[in-house]
Amino acid sequence: MKSITRNVMFIAALMSLFFISSCGDDDDGPTLSNAAEITSFVINSVNGTINASAGTITVDFTEVTDVTSLTPAIAVSTGASVAPASGVAQDFTNPVDYTVTAEDGTTQKTWTVTVNTPVLSTEAEITGFTIDGVSGTIDSGAGTVVVDMPDGTDKSALTPTIEISASANIAPASGVEQDFTNPVEYTVTAEDGTTQKVWTVTVTVPTFTLVITPKWEKTLANEGLPEWFTANNDRDVAIHGDYVYVHNNNDKIRVMSAADGSDVSAGVAGDAENPDLEFINGKQNFASGNLFLLGTHTDDNGVIVASNLRVTDDANPWNVYKWADKDSDQELLFGYVGAAGLRLGENLTVIGDVTGNALVYVPGGGFGTQNDKVLKFEISGGTFTGSGTNPAIIDLEGDEVMGNAPDVWPLSSDANSDILITGTGRAIAVYGQDGTKKDELNADLITAKPWLGSFVLDLGYFEVDGRKVIAGMSTEFTATNNATVGRLILIDVTDGLANASESDYYEVVFTVNGGIDTNFNGTGGVDFVVSQDGKTVTLVGLVTNFGVGVYDITVDIGKG
Repeated sequence: MKSITRNVMFIAALMSLFFISSCGDDDDGPTLSNAAEITSFVINSVNGTINASAGTITVDFTEVTDVTSLTPAIAVSTGASVAPASGVAQDFTNPVDYTVTAEDGTTQKTWTVTVNTPVLSTEAEITGFTIDGVSGTIDSGAGTVVVDMPDGTDKSALTPTIEISASANIAPASGVEQDFTNPVEYTVTAEDGTTQKVWTVTVTVPTFTLVITPKWEKTLANEGLPEWFTANNDRDVAIHGDYVYVHNNNDKIRVMSAADGSDVSAGVAGDAENPDLEFINGKQNFASGNLFLLGTHTDDNGVIVASNLRVTDDANPWNVYKWADKDSDQELLFGYVGAAGLRLGENLTVIGDVTGNALVYVPGGGFGTQNDKVLKFEISGGTFTGSGTNPAIIDLEGDEVMGNAPDVWPLSSDANSDILITGTGRAIAVYGQDGTKKDELNADLITAKPWLGSFVLDLGYFEVDGRKVIAGMSTEFTATNNATVGRLILIDVTDGLANASESDYYEVVFTVNGGIDTNFNGTGGVDFVVSQDGKTVTLVGLVTNFGVGVYDITVDIGKG
């Protein structure tokens, strides 16, 4: 019995060992993962680009983003972990390394995450600056813009169109009207909001300065008078070609070299009054009028034209004479009696060719009933078409007194041209052919230069290098020394007589202070020749008692 029991127990023990052995084999379980990948990396809804083989992630923002504190959402391999952890804010100014530890707890992979964001521009440039279609010159290094506007531009109210660096802004803004009388500063702020650049914008318009260059002067203020100058009886002057023609002693025309002012032989051989050929004789064939000669001019071809003086009660006609040249006989161009009270001949202006077609203008001077008239004689085929009886009479509005030694000058050679008028006690003005006043010299300029309102007693009008200029001779009586200041004057009237200012006025003074003879009549003369290219005018001026001179007039063009 005991033997059976022992066998049972032995068998039971063996079965127990077998069971235990079988249970140990079943509890080994699955293998842990060694994957250490980042499968998703998202910042602010922007997915990073994952390069698993390189272990890199790139997050590209399309808008400017502050990268100093960004919180990524990170997904990794199953069972793995990442450090720094998902949801933890990071400074991505520089690339950030993330370490992923696989499920098996030993495998690790380092990932480099780079965040890119657009960089704010620091450019603060003006790339275009335009006013009324005129583009400015931009100097980025100097931070300047210069806009050269055309003549006549009012700088006080201009509206620029401005182009600047991308995403920058500018103050004052484009399209805002500005006063550019002085330079204007513009501040451009770059896209980054902190970088700024101050630009200086200068608007210029052309400045025009008349340059007066003496060729020669025989004046009290310079080389002294010609020896044949008289006391108060040398009153007009003309220039053409090589010669200057000076009215002398009321019955002669002296000839001078236009180049140097030297006396030139003139006259007709056999003339008893001029045996030495020193002058053109104004009484050679016609001795008529209160003064035998006074107004002196030349036509477009150099024919010398002069007239006598017909005073208001003179029964003699107003005769206009011509000389083909300085060595020719005196001829009568035409004679005109005119109305009672009509004073003619102190000045005359010839436009055209008196041997063909020409116009002769003469103002009615003095203080009588005819003093507010201008007569225009038309010559056709070398003959006065009115046969001495019917010149056109321009009756100036306002009945203003012309006074002594008035002058008239047309603004062009057109028969219907407006005319310039001056005379004793009246301002220079422009009238139409119907006598309507159209423009008058600026009253402020006359206040500054009083002689312009009273004693501009001979004038001319020309254009030089695009500028419109009035030339004249003027005198000023001074109470302190009982003398007259004599001047050649120039006024730039390109913008109109009414707009002429002191900056448009120029002068050459013929006199010195004190101890000089007075020019009692306040008389003188001017004439000129315009160069073929229109850029130089050769001008002769004479002031009674005070001398004569020749000058080249040019224009200096600058910016201002």
